[in-house]
Amino acid sequence: REFLAGEGPKPMTGRAEECFRHALSRHLEPGGPARGKELFSLLFTFLAQMGHRPDYRDKLAEMYRGWREHIAADVASSVPEPRAVPPRVAASIVQALLQGLEIQLMIDPEAFDRAAMLNACTELLAPVFAQEPTAESEQHP
Repeated sequence: REFLAGEGPKPMTGRAEECFRHALSRHLEPGGPARGKELFSLLFTFLAQMGHRPDYRDKLAEMYRGWREHIAADVASSVPEPRAVPPRVAASIVQALLQGLEIQLMIDPEAFDRAAMLNACTELLAPVFAQEPTAESEQHP
C-alpha cells in the first residue's frame, strides 16, 4: 500500500521495469526502508517456527504468493509476448533479489556498493523486462 501511495511508477501501468528499478533503489537507500527491517525481522521469526507451526508456514506462503502474483501480473501486462522469461518466473526472481539484498544490508549495511548493485541488477534483469527478439526482428534491426 505504501508503494502504491508513494512517488514513482505504479504497478499495472505498463511500466514493470521502472517499478522494479524504483523498488530496488528504495531498498538500497542508505538506512533502507525502516518498515522493511521490521517486516523481514518478523518474517525470520515466522520462518524459524515453520517446522512447529504450520499456520505460520501457511500465512507466509499466502503472503509470498500474493506478492509474486502482483509482480507477475505487472510483468504480464508490461512485457509483450514473446517474453524471455515467464511472468511467474520473473516474479520469483524479483522477489528473491529484493529480499536477499535487503537481508544482506540488514546484517551488514556495508555489504556492497549500493549504486553499483542497482546498476548491476538493472542490467542483469533487463532481458526479463524486454520483449524476446523474434526471427523476423533479428533479420530487420
